Amino acid sequence: MYHRPDFSIMLDALGRVKEPGRVPFFELFADREIIEEVMGFKLTDPANESGKYFDQLASFYYELGYDYVPFYLIPRFPLADKIDSEDTAL
Repeated sequence: MYHRPDFSIMLDALGRVKEPGRVPFFELFADREIIEEVMGFKLTDPANESGKYFDQLASFYYELGYDYVPFYLIPRFPLADKIDSEDTAL
């Protein structure tokens, strides 16, 4: 049962704007191995080619009819300039 992805269904459900015509189709994440098996190719490394990686990820969720693509940003804090001190916790 394939349906076209529709992010407005997700927004309506989350915002309680109106009762959606169907339950939003989403998951918090899909395992890398599952994505690669379904799509038939290896995912690129997001650390090296983030643009290509997110294109591949979006293609997976679109092709399966998900209503959104989960997206996470991991902050990269500089470590070279950190200041060490004694633990001041009580």
